[in-house]
Amino acid sequence: MQNKRNLKKSNVLIIIISLFLIIVLGITSYYVKNLESVDILEGNVSLVTKQNEISKTLSTNGFTIDNPKIYLDPYDASPLTALVLFETEEEVSPKVTIEGKDKLTTIETEFAKNTKHYLSIYGLYADYNNKVDISYTLSDGKKITKQVEIQTDKLPDDFVLPTSIKKDSSKLTNDLYFFTPSSKGYTCAYDVNGDVRWYLSNNAIWDNTRLKNGHMMVSTERLVNSPYYMTGLYEIDLLGHIYNEYSIKGGYHHDYFELPNGNLLVASDDFNNEAGTVEDYIVELDRTTGNIVKTWDLKDILN
Repeated sequence: MQNKRNLKKSNVLIIIISLFLIIVLGITSYYVKNLESVDILEGNVSLVTKQNEISKTLSTNGFTIDNPKIYLDPYDASPLTALVLFETEEEVSPKVTIEGKDKLTTIETEFAKNTKHYLSIYGLYADYNNKVDISYTLSDGKKITKQVEIQTDKLPDDFVLPTSIKKDSSKLTNDLYFFTPSSKGYTCAYDVNGDVRWYLSNNAIWDNTRLKNGHMMVSTERLVNSPYYMTGLYEIDLLGHIYNEYSIKGGYHHDYFELPNGNLLVASDDFNNEAGTVEDYIVELDRTTGNIVKTWDLKDILN
């Protein structure tokens, strides 16, 4: 009889210890998960913050035309671009030539006079050892020329390439032709031969018209609402460097237009309108402040 009582006590003790261990393990697991979540949240740095930190590290100091500093994809956003940095004793106007496969795919860019040179290189071929010529003329008439080689990585495996290319070379120039995906994919540019010469590694959709200042607007990579309403717009250059981010309560979709005063008309939405309609809302965005200065509800206009 005594043995049975002892056995019962032992079983109860085992159950109590087991419950205690389960509770302790549960609490420990909870805190570990929360600590991991905090780490993930803290590591989720915005693209603007990340790029600002990168910009602080870019300097021409100590580099010359004979030994320039070359950053491939300097802002981790545009893999077929590079930044070439160097200094000269006198102000010069460098000219950059990226050798293409023919005359229509060779890209030339001339930069303003300076002694500190940040040369944006765009239009590189993927998975290729690109030859880039840098030249300028000194005040005494002496011409300086330097060729650098820039090796790029191959395109992502999910990159969609043209299946057919037809052209009339007599009517074409060495322009690049820009495209954006309808949903997933890569905002990119092809040359007249159909070779990819530029793309963004971050997902960006909708319009990508060039602005008067030479920059372009692309959507952010974040959804504010499904299926394709993005949180807003980035103003970028071809290096993928973000100059401004504009967030819009109703999101951004399909199109924007630059007004004569520099503001943007942006196709947006009102997710809480009583009519239950979509994509009939337009906002005027102040480019300087990022504020919405005017809105139009197309339902009211049409009625």
